[in-house]
Amino acid sequence: MATITVICPKCGAQLRTDEGHLGKKGRCRSCGEKFVIEIDEQKVSTAADALEELAAAAEAGDEEEGNGRPSMVLLLRRPKVLNEDTLRETAGRALGVVFEKHEDAAEFVVGESPMFIVKLRDHIFMVNNFDQPYIDLPPEEAGEIDDAELREVVAAHRAWLSVDRMICPDDADDRYAYQVIGKLIAA
Repeated sequence: MATITVICPKCGAQLRTDEGHLGKKGRCRSCGEKFVIEIDEQKVSTAADALEELAAAAEAGDEEEGNGRPSMVLLLRRPKVLNEDTLRETAGRALGVVFEKHEDAAEFVVGESPMFIVKLRDHIFMVNNFDQPYIDLPPEEAGEIDDAELREVVAAHRAWLSVDRMICPDDADDRYAYQVIGKLIAA
């Protein structure tokens, strides 16, 4: 049976369970909240549609030589609890913007862990939040990293968060994207 990730409606913790538990009651391991295990099909299809559009745009853009995509990855010692409402609130504070809940707005945040879409003016960013290592190196290979600080970070991380600019105007300045990415990843 497939494993699914559900989000606690109270604290936003990511919980993994078997697909066979859909429709049954469960309890959050983080806060103890009891809730019915379900997947919001509207969010899933909305996010899937947005991701399909992003993939098509990225594929078309990657055909151009030298098309870099500003992004940043943060290696974490423990998973970050992140849901749509939390990201909307923290991103709004960090960027001084009121993000809406729907895709028709000028600025919005949609999705669920591990993937979110953030639209800010005419830029679209993807926020990834995974509760697994970004770099899965055996200890002997991690030991070969020359920089002691980097070696410790790589060895100790258990989760990661990334922000990637996916869509922007043709004349967009990467400096703006990195300012936004930095504020989002630090929030």
